Amino acid sequence: MAVGFIDKLWNKKPEFKENADAWFLFGYFQQLLDNFEDAKNAYEKVIILQPGHIDACINLSTILQQMGQSDLALETLKDLNLDSCSQLPEERLLIRQAEVLLAQNKTLQYITTLRLLLVPHFYDVHLSGDELIKKGRRKTVKILHMSLTRCAMDTIRGSPLERMVKRLGAIAIANHRPMDNLGPHELHDYAFKLAETLYLAGEYEEMLCVVCYAFVQPKIASLNSKMFTSLLFFASIKARDYTLAFDFLRFYMTFTLPRITKGRESTESASAQALLPQFHLPTENLNYVYAAMNFILCQHQSVNYHRFIMRQLVKLPDCDSLHIISGNNSMVTGSYRHALGEYFMVWLKHQDNPLLAFLIALSFAHISCKKDISSRHVVGLRALAFMSRYSNLRSPFLSQEIEYNMGRLFHQMGILSNAIRCYERVLYECPTPMILTEGPQGERREELAMKYDLRRQASYNLSLIYESAGNRIMARHILEEFCTI
Repeated sequence: MAVGFIDKLWNKKPEFKENADAWFLFGYFQQLLDNFEDAKNAYEKVIILQPGHIDACINLSTILQQMGQSDLALETLKDLNLDSCSQLPEERLLIRQAEVLLAQNKTLQYITTLRLLLVPHFYDVHLSGDELIKKGRRKTVKILHMSLTRCAMDTIRGSPLERMVKRLGAIAIANHRPMDNLGPHELHDYAFKLAETLYLAGEYEEMLCVVCYAFVQPKIASLNSKMFTSLLFFASIKARDYTLAFDFLRFYMTFTLPRITKGRESTESASAQALLPQFHLPTENLNYVYAAMNFILCQHQSVNYHRFIMRQLVKLPDCDSLHIISGNNSMVTGSYRHALGEYFMVWLKHQDNPLLAFLIALSFAHISCKKDISSRHVVGLRALAFMSRYSNLRSPFLSQEIEYNMGRLFHQMGILSNAIRCYERVLYECPTPMILTEGPQGERREELAMKYDLRRQASYNLSLIYESAGNRIMARHILEEFCTI
């Protein structure tokens, strides 16, 4: 009926024969009727009238692929921007195009092609919703932490990739696109290639969305692979999604920490062994986890983070790392007295640790600078005493780190003459830090660590002191000498 209507329209209105949209509709209806030759001619007419018609090129390439003309189908999609398409090319054609683009080192087109290849399979995540999560938890193939999975879905929600997946995925379902051509292993590999390419291109937010989709995709989940579980934390840190990163660490500690530290065997932790065998580490190696958690707390603050740390302290009251993390979180949020209490609990057992002495000195310094304290000078003296202890424990030699930290403390407490002296030592007396690196042949060698050089920071702080004293000429001289690019 539709084809007959278009024929009558062309007979009565010949000007529509030069309309690209009319020819596209004619070709689309012929394609639905399996009249591939007529559809092919119609789409070719559309491309002649409107060379940039993306959907006509995609449908034409699909027909050519079905007719066995793969090379011509691939040529039809060459140099075509597929981001704004409303139809999906044939799956085998996308796979071939991805291989060609990878060989030609065309990164952006390669990303677009892999994205279109995975979109229909990612759409399965939205078809199942909460049922997918509950079903995944009932199976013994893989344990999905409910909070982590929901957090991954929240990360996807509202992203450009989600809108694209929902739009093109619904079209693929409506067109009865076959979904069995790619097996779980192929899906896993293509999703990893897309995430890796996005990482190399610096598209960290989209990389995180791809990793989240792959993490909850049913076919990939059936492989019981650890790849995307591990990539969740890496991608969330690169994309600065600290909520997901912290939830991953909580997921890790929930399943592994009780068994490692106290030897408690539970059904969940035993089942999680299939998911996280590489995380069965000695207790001392959990310091890496605590360091990552401390990094997240310093980058992003939330009351939920602190509550989790306090709950862990109830379970592990003798864990020094948790006390330090709790103290650091209190320091960042301004609860200096609570931070001081946490630091002292650890310092009483490790009085030769320079970091603890430095943190206690900072706590005393912040408390002494508050307005509602009466014993300001006594607290300030304690800060100086612990800073001196930190200096002696850290290194007996001149060090940029020590002098800069001492200068910052004096600067904050208003002892400007001592601050100037410390900053000048950083600028003129302390050597640039050295680090050990590996050469081309794997040999160990020392190199100047310019990224750890504190002269720029010290010169800027010193210029602030001179400028506050009215000596703008000296402040400008310091900035021109050390802060000029």
